[in-house]
Amino acid sequence: MRFTVALIALLALCVLISGCTREPTCSDGVQNGLETGVDCGGPCQPCSIAQSTKPTTLRQEDCSLIANVTQKDVCYFTNAVNAQDSNACAEVQSWLWRDQCYRKVASVVGDATLCAKINNTFEHDECFSDVAITNRSDALCDEITSQEQKDTCLFQVGFNTKSNSSCGKIVSAASRFRCLALVNKDSKYCENITENKTRDFCFGKVASVNPDPWYCRTISDPKIADDCMVDVAVKKINDKLCSELKNQTRLTECQDGVAKAKKNMQNLVSGLESQGAKLHTE
Repeated sequence: MRFTVALIALLALCVLISGCTREPTCSDGVQNGLETGVDCGGPCQPCSIAQSTKPTTLRQEDCSLIANVTQKDVCYFTNAVNAQDSNACAEVQSWLWRDQCYRKVASVVGDATLCAKINNTFEHDECFSDVAITNRSDALCDEITSQEQKDTCLFQVGFNTKSNSSCGKIVSAASRFRCLALVNKDSKYCENITENKTRDFCFGKVASVNPDPWYCRTISDPKIADDCMVDVAVKKINDKLCSELKNQTRLTECQDGVAKAKKNMQNLVSGLESQGAKLHTE
């Protein structure tokens, strides 16, 4: 009893000191809450299960015979994920783990109705985002409660579907214009962004989908400009562009990247020529 009270007090103190607003989850990439490892142990999967690439799958009826609650949850969780069976998720007792189960199955099968069963807000939003991107549906992005996450979802769907409509739903002006710039491969949308560095970043992203050194030359931030020029030089296989780097210590990086891209292109051409010759002889 004393241990339980002390543990609760310790967790409360942690929240007060850190100002945390989001509950620890089994997918946040850090060891927190009652976890004994990164996203494993405590209310999450046992670390031995989480670190296994090929967990053992038991039959559904076998899971019900397991007395230990945690081990039973492991059984149902593993069955659900491996068989993509949401019915097994419903048998998981730990709500945190059950939410994880619904999200994993929903992400694979693309079923948004499973996301609606999730209680944790973070997992709920991540689930709808995963399914929206999989189904290329901006309507599913609207189910996300966090505006920032909703914008990210709309951006990804808009870019993947090349949809001006999806991009237009983004509330953040900078993200909206960047999405439109990428979809249309047109930097004129970047010019509407008021913050200099964000605008430079937008020009760099346009150059990544429409490799033209002109975009890089319009960027004022030296690092973003050089990142842009290296990317364009490699994609155009043009090492002469490397001489335009503002930071010449990156010259070797740029030249090596171009040389590697050139070699890959030569190998691709040789492979196609070999296949052509083979087909011709047949």
